[in-house]
Amino acid sequence: PSLEQRLRSRWGLSGEAGVVPIFVRRITDASDVGIFGDREQGRDFVYVGDAVHANLLVTQYPLSEKSRGTSIDGLAFDVSSGAAVSINDLLGQFARTADCTESPVHEVAKRGDIRNSILPC
Repeated sequence: PSLEQRLRSRWGLSGEAGVVPIFVRRITDASDVGIFGDREQGRDFVYVGDAVHANLLVTQYPLSEKSRGTSIDGLAFDVSSGAAVSINDLLGQFARTADCTESPVHEVAKRGDIRNSILPC
């Protein structure tokens, strides 16, 4: 039996990689915030606690009771907010919350960066 969960752009503030903790750390430390590309890349951010909750929810269903029609064996689940947030909007929200007026440092777009990463709900 198997099951697949697809998650995008998970975030948390403690020991997590990714843009959310980087922005928070750099804004609170008054460090330069570098942004790659035009800042309009869209991401489907899912809080790590919500991802854990999704993992726990699937454990409530049997993987192998096909005779009852309740099996989730072989299914795939998207764990998603279903909405895109641009990197520009994300940084703006953090900067306003922290009363930060510094402008971000613009960097050349990373080669191969995905323009939008959004899963359906």
